[in-house]
Amino acid sequence: MAEKVAYSNSLASDYVWLCRLPPLLGAVHAADSGIVSSDIVGYSTDNLTSGNFNMNAVVFNKIDGSDIDLNEDLSFANAKGGLDDTDSDTIKVWDASSSGYTTFALDGEEGIWYDFDGVIETPTVPSGCAFWYRSRGTTAPQITQSGAVEGADDCPVVLTPGNFNMIVSPYPTGYELNDVEAVEFINAKGGMDDTDSDTIKIWDATTSGYTTYALDGEEGIWYDFDGVIETPTIPAGTPYWYRSRGTTAPTITFKKNY
Repeated sequence: MAEKVAYSNSLASDYVWLCRLPPLLGAVHAADSGIVSSDIVGYSTDNLTSGNFNMNAVVFNKIDGSDIDLNEDLSFANAKGGLDDTDSDTIKVWDASSSGYTTFALDGEEGIWYDFDGVIETPTVPSGCAFWYRSRGTTAPQITQSGAVEGADDCPVVLTPGNFNMIVSPYPTGYELNDVEAVEFINAKGGMDDTDSDTIKIWDATTSGYTTYALDGEEGIWYDFDGVIETPTIPAGTPYWYRSRGTTAPTITFKKNY
């Protein structure tokens, strides 16, 4: 019998169930989905906000471990193509080391994603990549993705110090920022407020605003800078900005908490 794990993405309208498939069932599943795995596999559909920036992420791994092809591995509904990046939907991938974006735009005639700068022949993003999705249309776009869930017991992510980093947990569960059994922050810089401490900023496309968590320099805990949320929690599949204020590279270790 398949083991079910609830996957609730804050960008999605409902719950998605992931199943741990035994090898035989995994082989049967492959016949109609193309996925072969004895680990946890599944899919999610993210409902985005039209006419605005949306922070999204690739949260599944490909079975062969390769990068995610935007034209082959993700499904986009209600996406708006155009002549260039000013009138078409775009995907912008942040590089903290260079403080710049790689931009992919949706071609209005061929309906495919392409590198707007003409450097990358095949538009791909690595698994676990968070990105901006800029919607230009009036109908809410949807992104559907599928694959295998990260199976390692923990996943350390080394960030760029003194800069913004866009990140997402690879696991299909939400987590409390102060729960060391779910996530651990190494070399994170605490401070008196959000101007001198590391911060986490979660984008809300419906309000075009952020929820900000800051790291208290005395107690070493994360807190809601606006004083509204008592327990700082990141919903499953939610990407965010991590603003590093220190000079030493922080490491966030996500832990398998299910």
